[in-house]
Amino acid sequence: MFDLDNMTRKKSETELTGAAATLFYQTEACRTLLEETMKFEGMGIPYTRKCTDDNIIDAVSGVESPLILIEVKEGLVELANKLGPLVGKYARVVLIGHEDKISVLRTVKELGFYYLFWPVDKTEVAVFLHFLQKDQTSDKGPQDARIARRIAVVGLKGGSGCTMISSELSRCLASETGQQVILADHAYKGSGVNIMLGKRDLARRQVTDFQSSNSFVGLVDRVDAQSLLTQIDSKISYLGFEAQIGTGEDLREYVNSVLEPLKKDANFIVEDYSASAKFYPNPDWLCNLVNCAVVVIQPTMTSLFETKTFLEEFKRANERVEKPVRLILMLNHCYSKDSIQRKAIEQYLETTIDVELPYYRHCEDFLSSGKSFTEKQTPLQQPLQTLTRMILGKPVGAGKQPGAGLFSSFKSRKVSHA
Repeated sequence: MFDLDNMTRKKSETELTGAAATLFYQTEACRTLLEETMKFEGMGIPYTRKCTDDNIIDAVSGVESPLILIEVKEGLVELANKLGPLVGKYARVVLIGHEDKISVLRTVKELGFYYLFWPVDKTEVAVFLHFLQKDQTSDKGPQDARIARRIAVVGLKGGSGCTMISSELSRCLASETGQQVILADHAYKGSGVNIMLGKRDLARRQVTDFQSSNSFVGLVDRVDAQSLLTQIDSKISYLGFEAQIGTGEDLREYVNSVLEPLKKDANFIVEDYSASAKFYPNPDWLCNLVNCAVVVIQPTMTSLFETKTFLEEFKRANERVEKPVRLILMLNHCYSKDSIQRKAIEQYLETTIDVELPYYRHCEDFLSSGKSFTEKQTPLQQPLQTLTRMILGKPVGAGKQPGAGLFSSFKSRKVSHA
């Protein structure tokens, strides 16, 4: 009765390699009931895996089943927030839990998930499966509410390594989650993304090719936006422009209008706001656009002064938005000898550094070879993976960076964020 092969709109877009249905369970009662009912209803037995609330985030990453069922014991809304970017855009995800508050159930649906209240009997499960079938037939469902998680990588001083970090973060997110990533380049007059990605012939769209020189405003539809992307590999797409006209603010607004219709096509949008872009990343619009901001700091007085000013403005802007932006501070040692130590930097900024990138003297050799810093064992591998897991809300393990509080709030650092 239930055609799982058609659970997605376009089978080719999801490249299904997993089971038709996957069940992550915590209790034998849940596993047995779901298996028996799904088999009776003609769906076949799902692939099952026992998990806990603590490791479900890691377990779900990369699963490509069109139907995913997850038993949850606690923290339903928190888990739904984390799961959003980790599951396929067209996958139907059912959370199974004990919460019966209307506000919680509404929030879960708004985040893009179905909800099945537990305990439940076979009849109720069968009714729920028929409800899923109806949604499938009419091409409806809460999964349409899931949109890309936007991550801004901000450099406040030229040469901070912002473009390298953005490129590596895109690769790490795609590798860690198996989901689609868009790398958006906000440098409009020359960019180093092609070198960082090992694609020296990477195409950058000319603004004059498709936009009037007198106006950068107006809506861009989904088809037009998709045509502006350059596919780097099966998981990463690139959006970059070369422009000789318009101000930085005009171009930023235009890029945002292109990204808007693409939010349902990817799980992550990584935006490179290098200082070389020649415009200041205003915290007011930044806090209204992105979910997470990674601020890259150089251990120099100029960089620290710019960072402190930015953080003060960011705190005020972040307090005014409905959903505060997460902030991650990343210290990048771009040179072999730095006169300012981490402890002094944290004292000056009155906050902790989350991730620290050490100086790597073979950096240019890697860039010229087109390799990723995380492909092989390099000093940059673990810090970049730590950054990725922090963004995903995953435990960073025993090797996490000092002061890298996974769920620490911006307020606890004297600068407000969530």
